[in-house]
Parts: sequence; C-alpha cells; structure tokens
Amino acid sequence: MSTPSATERDQDLWDRWRRGDASAGARLFQLYETALYGLIRRLGIREDADVEDIYSEVILNLTEYKDKRELESSFFGLARRVAISRVVRQRQRAPFATTSEHLDDLATNPGAPEAERGAILEALQSCLAKLRNPFEQELFRERFLEGWDNQALAQRHQKTPNHIAVVLHRAVTQMRRCLSHAGYGAGHSVAH
Repeated sequence: MSTPSATERDQDLWDRWRRGDASAGARLFQLYETALYGLIRRLGIREDADVEDIYSEVILNLTEYKDKRELESSFFGLARRVAISRVVRQRQRAPFATTSEHLDDLATNPGAPEAERGAILEALQSCLAKLRNPFEQELFRERFLEGWDNQALAQRHQKTPNHIAVVLHRAVTQMRRCLSHAGYGAGHSVAH
C-alpha cells in the first residue's frame, strides 16, 4: 500500500470537509498555516495584525464558499489564490486610514484633545456593546484593547487559532461598520 500524495490527501480532506467533517477542514488549515502566513508576509504584508486579518479572511472565504469550489490541485493552491486576492484588496484600501489605526493613534496620543479622545473611546465602547455575542466582545477587548495575540487567546479559551481568527474577523467587521456609522471611518472627521 502506497502513501497518498499531498494532492490526494488534500482532496480527501477537502471532500470530507464539504460533507460536513469540520475536523477535516481544520486539518487542511493546520497543514498549510505556516505556508499561508509566510505567503502573506512575502506578498508585502508586514504588520502582524494585518497578516492575521488576511489569514482570517482566507479562512472565512474558504469556509463560506467551500461547497461552490472544486479543488483543482492542492488546498494550498486554492488558499494561495484567495490570499493573493485579499492582499490586493488590502493594498487598494491602504491609502485610506483605517478606523482601528486612527483609534489606536487617538487613544494613545497624549497630545490629542481630551474631549476628542473621550468621544472616540465612548464610540468604541458603544460599538463594542453592540457586537452580536459576548464571546466576540470578549475576544475583541482582549485582542485590541489588552494586546493579547491570537495564539494566546486560543490557549486561554481552549479554541483553535483558526476559530479565534474567524471570530475576531467577524467582530472587527462589525466594529468597523458601527464606527463608520458613528463617523469614525475613512473619510469621516473625528471631531464632531
């Protein structure tokens, strides 16, 4: 009996995942996690938080659309195409200040007017309270306000790093939308 090739292994795991075996999907991401992180960095993404965001988007995209996609060769080949498309999208958004970068600068800049810092922190707390579930609120708080990394959060909550990344991606998406509606997104003035 011969050992299956990487392509055969990937196809087997992909098929099992599409039939509902979540552990097969988790195994695919586990096999290629290091390679995907390396690829994202080689594509010019340097900030750890940006790398995590793109990796989360890859996971989310492949999870959402796995039933609509066929595995042409290897799982990494498919994940690679999704990662490249996400990096290109991020670069197209790069000229605009992101809400989270602006929040970080304003919250930590002692030269910012106190009223301005207070207003943005109030908006942040208000949006945080609107997140869909308490776990998203807790993870967002721990990751972005307390500075925990995804690996430490996974260990703390006894979840996989992929699970943490997906939950954080959802939380960040909701926070960006909420803060943008409150006037703190790209193209909005922070002062009211």
